[in-house]
Amino acid sequence: TPNLARCASILGVAREVAALTGAELRQPSYEVGWTGPALQGRVRLEIRQAELNPRFVLGLIEGVHIGPSPYQVQRRLRLAGMRPINNIVDATNYAMLEVGQPLHAFDYEVLLQRSGGEPPTVITRLPESGEHLTTLDGVQRSLDDFTILVADTQGALSIGGVMGGAESAAGQRTNTVLLEGAARNFLNIRRTVA
Repeated sequence: TPNLARCASILGVAREVAALTGAELRQPSYEVGWTGPALQGRVRLEIRQAELNPRFVLGLIEGVHIGPSPYQVQRRLRLAGMRPINNIVDATNYAMLEVGQPLHAFDYEVLLQRSGGEPPTVITRLPESGEHLTTLDGVQRSLDDFTILVADTQGALSIGGVMGGAESAAGQRTNTVLLEGAARNFLNIRRTVA
């Protein structure tokens, strides 16, 4: 239920158990070595509905090799009711299940093509009247007027916090990933999913 969204991840359940039992919560390590050039000049970000999307971050990962995830990762995703897709998409789903942070991997080259070779502008916004999006599951979806989207100047890319779009998702030809992480209004997400 929406009031228990904190329990939709391993870390969330661990927090709940620690609070109920008084046990110490062991946080995972978030120590990551960040290297590489800044994103400035390679992508732009525009947040139009900050009340629905108060935080939005992007990271660029270059030199990606798409392939199947290790067996143990695929097994754990299946046990959690998720379909393994590839190592990049599976990593985003695995992180969501572990720490509760939804992520989405866009194919950066597709975004560049859509922007005519210029740095793409990633926009969070509400749908335009009659706008549709084909999602990762191959379903063309009509978008409700309250649904927060991730888009570019050419149109919708994904349903924020719910499901990515098929056209711009990381796939077999991807070698550069634009990784998105965001904090969104949970009531809006719940309304979108319902």
